[in-house]
Order: sequence, then C-alpha cells, then structure tokens
Amino acid sequence: MATTTRAKKKITNGEHDPAGVLAHVAALATLIVVQSRAEMSDEAIADYAEAYRAGRKLPAITVIHEGGTSADPESWTRAWVPDGAHRLEAAIVAELPTIEALARPGSEDDAWRAALGANVGHGLRRTNNDKRNAVRTAMARWPKLSARKVAELCAVTHPFVLTLKNEAKAAKLLEEGGDEEEEPTIDTDASYTPRELAEAVAAALGGVDLDPCSHPDAPMWGIAERSIAQPEDGLSADWGDLSMGNTLWLQPPYSEPSPWSAKLIEAFEAGEVRRALVMVMATSMGTPWFTALVERASSVGALRRRVDHIPGGGQKGSRPREGSILIGLGEGIDWAPLLPHAVPFFSRAVAT
Repeated sequence: MATTTRAKKKITNGEHDPAGVLAHVAALATLIVVQSRAEMSDEAIADYAEAYRAGRKLPAITVIHEGGTSADPESWTRAWVPDGAHRLEAAIVAELPTIEALARPGSEDDAWRAALGANVGHGLRRTNNDKRNAVRTAMARWPKLSARKVAELCAVTHPFVLTLKNEAKAAKLLEEGGDEEEEPTIDTDASYTPRELAEAVAAALGGVDLDPCSHPDAPMWGIAERSIAQPEDGLSADWGDLSMGNTLWLQPPYSEPSPWSAKLIEAFEAGEVRRALVMVMATSMGTPWFTALVERASSVGALRRRVDHIPGGGQKGSRPREGSILIGLGEGIDWAPLLPHAVPFFSRAVAT
C-alpha cells in the first residue's frame, strides 16, 4: 500500500503558473505527502539535498489543497504533495528556508490520482515495484475501476494491471479458505502460450527473433531471441531493431488487438519484419483490423482446438470460449510443424 508521511512546511503567496500557483514553502504548516512508490530513496534525498545546498534549482513540487484559494495558503484546510516527496524531504534535510511549489485546488482523491502517475517523464525513475504498488493502491482505493482505467491512471500497460488483478483474486481466494478446485477466472490477456504450440511456431518461422507481447513468467519459453514482457511496453518498442532474420510471433491482448495489428502491418510494409505469425480470436473475423491483416497475409489457418492458456502463479490454465486463428505474413512460413495444432485455410505467394 502507498505510504503517507507528513512534513512541516508552509506555503506562501506567489505568482500564477500553467500548472497552478507558484508558491514558496517555508516552515510551520503541515503538508501531507501522498505517493505510490514502494519506498523512498535515501540516496535520492541525499543527492537532492546536496544539489539544494549547492544552490541548484530543482523542479517545483506539486501541492493540491482543500479550502481557500491557491494564492492564500493560510486559508487551506488540508494540503497534499502528490509529486515531489524526495525534493521536499531533501529541502528539509538541507534546511532550506523555502522551496518552490505549484499549488492548485482539489480533493484527496485528486491528489492520489496525480500521485499514481507521477514520475513517468521526470524525476526519479519508477521501479517495477513502484508500478506494482501504484496499481495495487489504485485497485484498493477504487475497487470498481476497470483494469483499463487503472492502467491509464498509473501509466502502465493494460496486461500489467490484469496480471495484478488476477494475483489479487487468487490471494483473496486463499485468504477466504476457498476450495482448491475453484480457481479464479484467468483473463487470456495475462496468460501465455503453451510450450508445444510455441515450439511449433518457432519451427514454422525458422526461428523467432521477437515476441513483443510476451508474458513475464514464460517469455516464449526462451525460444524467441528477444521477448518484451510487461511492465515493458512492447507496443512502443522498435520492432525493426532485431538481431537476426526479422521474424516475429505476436499474440496480442485479446481485449485490445487493434493497435498491435496496426503496428505489425506498419513494420511489415516497411520491411522491418520479414516474416510473422499472429494468433487472434476467431470472433475477430469481420473487424477492420482483422481484415487488414488477412489482406496482407500469405497464409491463414485455424487451431484444431481451443488453446489452454497458462497463467502465472502456478494456477490452472484457462480455455477461451472461442477458437483461434493463425495469420501468416511474408514468405517462407512452413506449416508442416503446425499441422498437429492447426489446419491451414489457404496459402498464397506474396510479391517481394
């Protein structure tokens, strides 16, 4: 759970800034520091304190307050610091008389929303534990919030949130003494492909250089030369930066395959990906992104049975209600290794 600490500081009047009112913090009043980090960094505090003592100007901290006006800190009833905890503590250590702050009105919920996504593009870089802590804090504070909204709020990927949600469900089941046979529902967004199918895919492609949408517990079973798994964002990675023959395996999140399809098409048409196999749900047929993939496909097939996806944490696999389609892009895909698992619909020559 996120930590809450208090620091004795006072905010004085200042000028307006696009992000709020520029104020100067001095001793006396109490600010409540809210943050989603798993822990504070003593090293960062020491570095910032040294910078303050040397006269360097660091970015202003953020303050969200209730009551009064931003230009009159004395009128505030409560005030929170969602961004700048390390700088604030460093200012205290360095015994600064004042510290710059950007103040704006809001509630405690507003402060937590600002804190959960803080430090994405500035300040001390978030660790994976920080990201997990942010997601768990958001789920605890707003239990009815969707996984997609939590991901947006915490600036992480949707599959990353789904994994933590499934872990929370499993932990709750064990805590409540649930039947071992009653496993929580596993979302296929947070699951990975069985090893036998992964090996057949690798054989069909002549090796897999990149799996950009992997699972952290089994990144393509070590078969891919490079796997990108949450919390790293494979969608924003450079798929053309491959070490070998530019072959790719893609099993996009079933809840949001469209942007992954678009990125694959872009990389394929740019020559960054020479050969690829994509697995999607059969219910995707008829969607614009599915049609766009098939129009460029060299081969298409269907799995002989529904895939038993394997979730992390030692839980039982889950089987989606629908079948899956395999779509091949590029020349040289050998369907022979896939025949025990899939039935090809068609194969056609692709102009190069």
